Amino acid sequence: MRSRVLAAICLASFVPAFTSAQNQPPLPVEGRAPRLFTEFVGTWKLDESASRMTLGERPSTLVIATTPTEITVAVDRNVPFHYAFANDVVLLGNGIALIRRNSRQQGEVFTTNVNTRALSVEGDRLTVDSRIAVLVQTVQGGKPGQGHFVQMGDGSPETGYQHAVYRRRPSTP
Repeated sequence: MRSRVLAAICLASFVPAFTSAQNQPPLPVEGRAPRLFTEFVGTWKLDESASRMTLGERPSTLVIATTPTEITVAVDRNVPFHYAFANDVVLLGNGIALIRRNSRQQGEVFTTNVNTRALSVEGDRLTVDSRIAVLVQTVQGGKPGQGHFVQMGDGSPETGYQHAVYRRRPSTP
């Protein structure tokens, strides 16, 4: 009986502290510099012999820059794509994934093209694994509901996938 009373007292004192901690604003991170992912920054040239390019797009040069809030990728000197760290970038084990989504609704079907690029750097080598997929959802209450990815092309796992290797181009003084 005494152990039950002690357990109840411990639980009663722990729960309010736990719930009040959950309702607190995040701890300030003042004095901590933002991560800029400098290992990706620079000009990168395609190494065609090490790449497996199955999609129509064959970018020969990437120029990558970062700020505290986004990463930008210019492909073959075109207008750069902007990826916000808060929405379009996912951290991976040894790299990052850049995600671009384009959605449209047609009747009761909501379709999203999902373009994912997983980037990793090792020395002067940038690896970019790209996947294009299509997510189809039914519209429920005016919003996209449950969905599934559809097979593309012949349904093989290689359809919609490409592996590109780039080499860092030295900066010119």
